[in-house]
Amino acid sequence: MFKKVFFAFCILTLTAVPRAYALPGLDVSLSVGSTTRSPSGTVEVGGGSSAATSANLKDTLNLGDHGDITGQLKIKHAIPIIPNFYISYLPMSFSGDKTGTAALTYGGQTFQANTLIHTELTLNAVDFGLFYDIPLIKTATAGIIDPEIGINIRSLSFSGKLTGTVAGVANKTEEKTASIPVPMLYVGLGVYPIHFLSFNAQYKTLSAGSNSITDWGVEVGIHPVPVLYLALGYSSQKITLDTDNLKTSISFSGPYAAIGASF
Repeated sequence: MFKKVFFAFCILTLTAVPRAYALPGLDVSLSVGSTTRSPSGTVEVGGGSSAATSANLKDTLNLGDHGDITGQLKIKHAIPIIPNFYISYLPMSFSGDKTGTAALTYGGQTFQANTLIHTELTLNAVDFGLFYDIPLIKTATAGIIDPEIGINIRSLSFSGKLTGTVAGVANKTEEKTASIPVPMLYVGLGVYPIHFLSFNAQYKTLSAGSNSITDWGVEVGIHPVPVLYLALGYSSQKITLDTDNLKTSISFSGPYAAIGASF
C-alpha cells in the first residue's frame, strides 16, 4: 500500500509542479529509479529443537539477481534551526530454487536432502532522514561542495520463506518475518562542478556489538534541462546480525538508474 501511494505522489508531483511555483528558499527534489541487486552471504534462522543450518544465499538457496523500483523525496530549506528532510523507499526481493545434497534446517523445520527447496526473500526499507548542511563548506566553495550530516531512521521489514519436503511431506512452508526500526548515522556529499553535472554520495550506518548495517551509494547526475535530471549510480547494503534465532552476514549490491525533478 505504501509503495502505491508513494509512487502515485511522485508521478503527480513530477507532472504537476512547475519550477515557477517553487517556494523561495526551498529546494525539493523527487526521483524514481530502477535497481538490479545481487545477493550474497549467509543466513541462519533457528526456532526449533534442531540446530539451524547456515545457508548460503547463492550456493545453498540459489537466489538470483532481481530488479526493483526505488523512490526518494528530499526537501531542503533555508531555516538554520529546523533540519532538512528526506524519505526514501528501498525494496528488495529475491527468489530461487535448489535441490540440495544435504538437509537444511530453517526456523524449526528440516527440509530433506535431495529435494527441491523454493526460497523467497524480501527486504523492504523505508528511510526517514533528518539532516543539516555544513554551511561553512558550502559557502566557502560557492555551492560547489555541499556536505550533509544527520540521522536516518530505517523501518526494515524482513520476510524469508522456504517451501519444500519435510518428513516426507511435500510443499511444506516455513516463513519467518520481522519488522524493526533501525536508527542510523547519515552522511551525504554533493559536488556540483558545472551547471549540468553533479556527483552525489551517501553513507548510512549502524553498529552495535556484533550487529551492524551499512548502506552506501554513489551516483553521477546529468541535468539536460532545468528541473529534470538523470542519474546513474551504484549502491550496496550489508547486514550483519547475531541473535539467538537469527544470524546473518548478507549483502546486496548493484547498479541503478533514476529520473528526477528539482524545484
